[in-house]
Amino acid sequence: MQDNSWKILHSGALPLSLREKTYLPNNDAITHYSIGLTCSKLGCDNKAIRFYKKAISINADFAEVYWGLGIAYHKLGLYNEAIKSYNQCVSIKPDCAGAYYNMSKVYCDLEDYDRAIELNQKAIGINPNFAEAYLGLGMVFSELGRFDEALKYLNQSIQLKPDFALTYSSRGYIYYDLRQYNKAIRDFNEAIELDDNYKDAYVGLAITHYQMGDEKKAFENYNKAIEIDSRYAYLKRINELTKEEIFYTEQELQIIKEILRK
Repeated sequence: MQDNSWKILHSGALPLSLREKTYLPNNDAITHYSIGLTCSKLGCDNKAIRFYKKAISINADFAEVYWGLGIAYHKLGLYNEAIKSYNQCVSIKPDCAGAYYNMSKVYCDLEDYDRAIELNQKAIGINPNFAEAYLGLGMVFSELGRFDEALKYLNQSIQLKPDFALTYSSRGYIYYDLRQYNKAIRDFNEAIELDDNYKDAYVGLAITHYQMGDEKKAFENYNKAIEIDSRYAYLKRINELTKEEIFYTEQELQIIKEILRK
């Protein structure tokens, strides 16, 4: 029987706070869930999965655990397992908008963009103020090259959550693709203003300035990205960033390669 002694305290993309334990099920399950979250944040996703599964063995109706499990499987590239976990989460908690959003990212990686769009729209139907789902739609439409639609959804996301660096950086890359370089620079700088360690925005600035013929600023910004994450100094290691949902097109990688050569 489903345990209804707890409730989801949010409908966004982040795990619920463990401080609100009075709303949660069995505390032993919470302990294993909490350890699983910590492991996942530290990048130890295989260990996280073991703790999540232990939590499920204690309380099979703990929806948040399936959510965490989905995130861990996704980070490991185990897409089918991630989808199954998210589906289990929403079968227990049908109004969990964040699970639909996170599942959309799996389908985006699988290049099933129609399904990704459908899931983000489902999340918005549950929570019309869910900024991350509008961001998700923007990123999907960007992948499809439908930049006008992408910008529309990214603008909506920014209206709802104006302090989210990822959205500005994502919009910056669209302006870059559209060769609207001044707008791209504005958005990358806004992302950095919000998070001065936002390495992807420094890379965006670097490739934009390079395209504009300002190699000095290109090198300065790319070096800042290297200071934050040394993997940027090695073209082969940049591929590791896909685990953090940072992707570069072939053209962008070519510019990065040219910057690294000089």
